[in-house]
Amino acid sequence: MDSIYLKLNERIKELTCLYALSKITSDATLSFSEKINAYLTAIPKGFQHVDSLKAGITLRNQEICILPKEKLNRILKKEIVLKDQSVGEVIVGYRNSFFDFLEEEKRLLDHIAKEVQVLLELEQAAHNQILLQNKITSEDKLNLMGEITAGIAHELNTPLGHIIGFAELLKKKVKDPLNKKDLEKIIQSGIHAREIVKKLMFFSCEMPFKFKTLDIANIIQGAIDLTALQLQDKKLKIVLQKQNEDNLIHGDELQLNQVVLNLILNAIYASPIGRKITVNILKHEGHVIVDIKDEGEGVPEAHAAKIFEPFFTTKKGGTGLGLAVVHGIMQQHKAEIKLIPTTKKGAHFQLIFPVANTAIQN
Repeated sequence: MDSIYLKLNERIKELTCLYALSKITSDATLSFSEKINAYLTAIPKGFQHVDSLKAGITLRNQEICILPKEKLNRILKKEIVLKDQSVGEVIVGYRNSFFDFLEEEKRLLDHIAKEVQVLLELEQAAHNQILLQNKITSEDKLNLMGEITAGIAHELNTPLGHIIGFAELLKKKVKDPLNKKDLEKIIQSGIHAREIVKKLMFFSCEMPFKFKTLDIANIIQGAIDLTALQLQDKKLKIVLQKQNEDNLIHGDELQLNQVVLNLILNAIYASPIGRKITVNILKHEGHVIVDIKDEGEGVPEAHAAKIFEPFFTTKKGGTGLGLAVVHGIMQQHKAEIKLIPTTKKGAHFQLIFPVANTAIQN
């Protein structure tokens, strides 16, 4: 009778433990790390020797490793599997080698590992939902801004052309040097405004695209050559590294020049004197990837979400259109630009293109 009672009591403890873990998993008020710590408190209550049992969890993809401080002589482990890959393990054990595990407790550990798997799946789903929502919001804003800027660009283009044209005519007729100087200022301001309009047209995708097969390494080298004076002025060094000789993509040469030149100029602007800018080109799973890294102050976390929005700038005298234009051009190339978070100083931008044999030709 006592044996039946003890077995029944152990089963109740195991079920109570699993119920407690399930409640922790579904508690929306707890963060992921708080849930893991709550798991470690609840797990021992499902085993025979509650006060002596120590529990630990390691999760490689979450960089979590919470192991018992004591050296354990009796250990039981179970892998945590997510999408057919081992991502960590649950560990229970005793310091005292006289204690051992029941077969039912081994099965209990299997259920605990599955509960951790459920928690990981829910965490990943919540993370993906946030990313998707941010992407939708960002794309909606960019599409709206694209429509607005296209209208602005068309409305401004003609009068700006008239201002520059008539100012140049007047400049030929007037003889007063001061008047000529004033007209020159009008012409230069008009040209500057026209360049902004051109950027607006790039952003709103109003500029025509001429796609052909290109080697992105040649475009990068061309941009480096164009910025030679700026690099020399700041005593900067650009290191261009390639994993492959062939880095072919489909694209518009003029507009991709705009993309690469913009990013390199930003890197030059952000870099302290005498530092290094690194450009790496590599191929990975059907894509050509370009990494551009500088050694400046980097992009503050608060600005990261807005960095590709039009008219957002932290640069003195900047228009806030450079990276917005780059983002628009990359979208037209069925390609992607990312700001990669980094713990080191400096900004890290990544351009991801489909390789030429899989790219969608326009």
